[in-house]
Amino acid sequence: GRGDAMLEKLEHPDLHFTYPTIKLPSMGADHKPVSDDFAAQWHEMVMGGYYFTMTDWLEQMGGENQQAIITAGESDALLRKLSLKSSQGGYKVSIIWLPERMNIDCANKILKLLEEPPSQTIFIMVCEEPEKLLETIRSRVQRIDVKRIDTDSICQALKEKRGLSDDMAQRIGRMANGSWRQAIELLTTDTEN
Repeated sequence: GRGDAMLEKLEHPDLHFTYPTIKLPSMGADHKPVSDDFAAQWHEMVMGGYYFTMTDWLEQMGGENQQAIITAGESDALLRKLSLKSSQGGYKVSIIWLPERMNIDCANKILKLLEEPPSQTIFIMVCEEPEKLLETIRSRVQRIDVKRIDTDSICQALKEKRGLSDDMAQRIGRMANGSWRQAIELLTTDTEN
């Protein structure tokens, strides 16, 4: 129903995204950047495809040479959002992209949230370097390793979605080493070459 349509556009009121941000020159000196400042850019990027890197995200935000982090201001904003009642009467889902980029203040506040989560709230942390997360946070979550995509599936997708010949798909599939993102990048450089 309506919920599904909202989810498809990733605009469900009970789905919250947290991601690293940067400070733009246009922001006031006292302003602490939070995810909401970049909600439009984030939405545009994820709707363009779920495979992207930190580099893509920095470009999207307009700050290529900056260190993007998740600030303590972010954890306060998240706590506010999650303490509200679910709008649809179901679960609230908080997706944190690259939690290893939380600064220490933020990490400690998120740890408190994980220790005493608001009712009916699910946290999903999408992490590239779990060893950089606080040990206390790691001990509170269940780790699910996402395996590399097998070469055959990548080849198949390249043929179906990108119209590649079998040979070309095989070649790029092997070089992609289990990463769809890598396959797309190879495809782009290959076209340029």
